[in-house]
Amino acid sequence: MQIITNRFRLKGLTARAKNETARNLLIESQAYELADICAGLDLPVVFLKGVARRLTSDRYPMADARVTNDVDIIVPADRARELWYELRRLGYERTTPKGPPRPEHHHLPALWHDRQVGVEVHTTHAQGIPPAESWRRHYGQGVEVQRNGHRMRVPSATDLLWSGAAHGLRHPEIAFLLILLFDVAVIWASGEPIDWSEIARRLEAKEIVHGATAGAWFEAAAQLAGVARPPELQFRLEPYDLERELGLRLAVLKRVTPPPLGMKALSWWSSEVARRA
Repeated sequence: MQIITNRFRLKGLTARAKNETARNLLIESQAYELADICAGLDLPVVFLKGVARRLTSDRYPMADARVTNDVDIIVPADRARELWYELRRLGYERTTPKGPPRPEHHHLPALWHDRQVGVEVHTTHAQGIPPAESWRRHYGQGVEVQRNGHRMRVPSATDLLWSGAAHGLRHPEIAFLLILLFDVAVIWASGEPIDWSEIARRLEAKEIVHGATAGAWFEAAAQLAGVARPPELQFRLEPYDLERELGLRLAVLKRVTPPPLGMKALSWWSSEVARRA
């Protein structure tokens, strides 16, 4: 019986891997199209988050290993609507036409076309950060990459690591999901220069929503990456037993396959045990 169960699980994982690979190829195709559209408008653009990690997998090994859901870009705030309306002219439609965006939201309403890949045009990377400061960080300190004949700009290693941490720590009850830790671990493990003084400054400024969890979270990410802790973070890190946490998850997953909400509950419970340990 166990052999049959394992075969079904392997078949499911194989199908999922194929689907995610196909999805990632669509993401990249969408990014190249956006790069061409922005070039036609003479509009500078920076690719953010998951698509940026995919575009820099040669610099950050394994950064493209997990599926990406949409394409996030940031442009100068005073030209964001120009790009948004150009995309509408080209046939892009709103992904959620019935729901108006929150007034304080940091990107314009998401769009997509026949690829069904969402495109989010950001004016800043996070609520509370002025657009000019966000653009300075991402464009002024960003790096240029070349992929498939396209010259594209992505954030620096410092900002890629920070965006991964900020995204994970928005919701502390699911922050310790491995995919969220992974987003930072691959950047950290690459050996690319990171401005840890700037990371420490942002932690001190409480740019991360749930700062109380940040110390344990960064320690877990460091263990996953297998790296030395920088002096700038030493006094901010908190004990975390990653090995125990993963052991608890494995023991549960060997017996049951939880639904998505169950996986979140498992992540919260195991991470709480790891922090107390």
